[in-house]
Amino acid sequence: MRWITYKNAVVATCLFFSLAFPLLSLLRYQHFMMGSYDLAIFDQAIWHYGRFEPPISTVRNMNILGDHFSPALILLSPFRLLWPDARILLILQAVIVSFSVYFIFQVLEKKLQNSLAAYSLSLTFYLFLGLQYALDYDFHLVSLSVLPLSLLLFGLFNEDSRAYWGGMLLVFLLKEDLAIIIFFVGIY
Repeated sequence: MRWITYKNAVVATCLFFSLAFPLLSLLRYQHFMMGSYDLAIFDQAIWHYGRFEPPISTVRNMNILGDHFSPALILLSPFRLLWPDARILLILQAVIVSFSVYFIFQVLEKKLQNSLAAYSLSLTFYLFLGLQYALDYDFHLVSLSVLPLSLLLFGLFNEDSRAYWGGMLLVFLLKEDLAIIIFFVGIY
């Protein structure tokens, strides 16, 4: 029974929620319960990136880079090419957010020095209504920022410079107004 550890429990929980959250998003999509405004904007932009075209959105009738600087969308274009459907973005968003808890658990375990407390607090992340609403609403870049921010905090508290700078770079590539968070992390 040595394989039953809190780290394994966190991984199993991440796997469970990486299946549950996309399933709920897809059910809402299938039943026409999505807001779809942001999903349509980002889906078109990612589709254009996959074709090496400017990310024009017919929903807003503009280049998406004129609204938000988000070159990280380019990283999602291969997934959109694999499955040419907007639902892939809902799945990716839910999976990315679900696995951010692994880094959150690592930080909590180091700070609290109690695996049970760290696991319990990690579970509350999934139960947080703000997170559930973000995943329930639509696709948005702010939701994707949870993973790079948790990676950045993991790097900060574990003195892992690659995780810290990698998380910071991804945050900067996601959305320009998230830089204020990096500013306050720098002050800390």
